[in-house]
This record gives sequence, C-alpha cells and structure tokens, in this order.
Amino acid sequence: MKNISITDVTLMALPQVSQKAALDFCRLTLGMGAAFVEMPPVLYRRIEGGIDPRNISLRISSLDEYVHFKGRGLGTFSADKNAIKSIFGENPVGGTEDRETCGDITAILSADYKEKPTGSNQRNIAFRLCGFEEVMLGDYSLTFSALIKSFGKDICIDPYDARYTAAAAALEFIYSGGTNVCTSFCGLGGHAATEQLMESFNVMDDAHYNLTDLPRLRAVCESMTRRSLPGNLPVAGRSIFVYESGIHADGIGKNPVTYEPFDPVSVGASRILAVGKHSGRAAIRQKLLEMGLMPIDGLLTSLNEEVRVLSEKRGRGLSDDEFLGLYNDIAQRN
Repeated sequence: MKNISITDVTLMALPQVSQKAALDFCRLTLGMGAAFVEMPPVLYRRIEGGIDPRNISLRISSLDEYVHFKGRGLGTFSADKNAIKSIFGENPVGGTEDRETCGDITAILSADYKEKPTGSNQRNIAFRLCGFEEVMLGDYSLTFSALIKSFGKDICIDPYDARYTAAAAALEFIYSGGTNVCTSFCGLGGHAATEQLMESFNVMDDAHYNLTDLPRLRAVCESMTRRSLPGNLPVAGRSIFVYESGIHADGIGKNPVTYEPFDPVSVGASRILAVGKHSGRAAIRQKLLEMGLMPIDGLLTSLNEEVRVLSEKRGRGLSDDEFLGLYNDIAQRN
C-alpha cells in the first residue's frame, strides 16, 4: 500500500490537558502509525523534549509563534487562512499569487470546499481543505480527483462528520489518489476517526497499523475528556466484541469471521460472550466452556431458563459472577 500521512488533531480540542496525558496520547497515537499529532503552541511548550518534534504539527496563529518555533525541527506547521493573512499580509486561498507569499508554512486550513479551485500548488505549501459533509452524496471520486489535480498531490483533507460520513470520505480520498488526511481519535471534535481509518486499511489493503494498544489510548482519551466513550464505537468501543444471541453465539463458535470483520486481538480486545434473555443452549454451552466449566447436558436446560429469568428481571445481560452463581446453585441442587 502507498504511503499515507495521517495527522491526528485530537489535542487541538484539549489544550489544557496534563503533560503526562499529552505525552501518553502522542506516543500511543504515533505508535499506531500516525505521521503527526497536531497541537497548539501552549501545549507543545509543556511536552517539548518528550516527543520527536518531527512528528509534531504545530498550529500557529501569529508571526511571533512562527518565528519562535521555526528552527526547532518541527515536522510541519499549520495555520488557518486568517492567521496566514495576518502573518504574511495576504490571503493564501484567494489565488496563485497569494499562495506564493506563504513561504514554508506547510499546511493551510481553508474554509469548506465549495467550488473547484483554480491554479496550482506553489513552493512548499500543502493545502488543507475542511468540510466535505455533502461529498459522499455525489460523485466523490470525481471531486477528490479534481482537488488533487488542482492543488497538487500534497493536498490534505479534514472531513467533518456532520452526516457521519467523515471516515468514508477520508477513505475514498485516499483511494482517489490522495495521501494526506486529518483525523481524531474516536472522531472527537467531529473529524474522521483515526482508528477507523487505520483498521479499514488493515482489513482492505493488508496495511500494518498497530492498534493493539487501542484500549490504553481509549483510557488516556477518557481521562483527558473526563467522560466515557460509547461502548459501541466502531473499532475502539469496549463492547463491540460482546455477543449474546443463540444464533450469533453458534456462528462465532463455528467461524468467527461470520460476524467479525477483524480479529479482536488486532485492536487489543477479546471476544466476550454475554448470556441473557436471548441466549439459547448453544450460548450457555459456549459460555461454560469459556469459563472452564463442564457443560453437563442435564444442567443446560435449567441453567438456560434461570439465566433468562434473571436477565429479564435485571433488564440486562448477566455478569460472569452472576452466571457462575446460577451454575453453582443448580449444580448443588442436582
């Protein structure tokens, strides 16, 4: 697979996180395979020296910041079009002449793309275009090919997730010939989800993004945001490999790929069979084997019935301790 540059912008929304959390986040995200982690100067000052600066994209907002950090070996700078105008006295998005004034700023955030741009990329500039909420409703391949032709192969896009298509847009941009995308962990801030894009490439193109530390990264992110991430999030959700229903359990037991597009181990997870009101004898048998217990035929029917009753009463699937308690009670009675 061709080289792809993923810039994670999660920390742009969390400039006040602790030094340790920011360093942990950077190390884990870069360890998965991201090329850059983007952050504001106020945060970079706290972690400088702890991360290779070549993996940092610094979002500057003034000429003073650009001059201050320019000689420190940073991987790239980014700035929105208003900041670029204030720094260089020109609007770089307006036309080719303006773009040429931007020196070696290597990323420019434009407004949402609305029309096919004209002109060509000049000097050491990579344009970043944001938005694309509607792009998947039309001929997205044609749109992305036109952008790459107009702005050059180094163009970067940052799809927004207002219509829940950001990851798809980022994926299709790469398949249209693009190489640079912006993402955020679990799509925080309304971007394409870093881990979803990486695992998509792993599954479809045999890429080698290493997502085995995903649970650690999820814990760091939950610590930084002070809220739990939904358990059903694609790729990163802690509950996505929990299964219950009888036919589901039977299918998993016979051939996991029937229901799973990728191995749980590849994202640091494990398969968990939850028993509840939808579980049948096959699920109960599988759960007993999973827990190292003997699935005695004479007990399966009674155990299955009591699992259903208790699950209905509590309005949820049963924990392993609850299931084990039912098993022991029935075993003692028999």
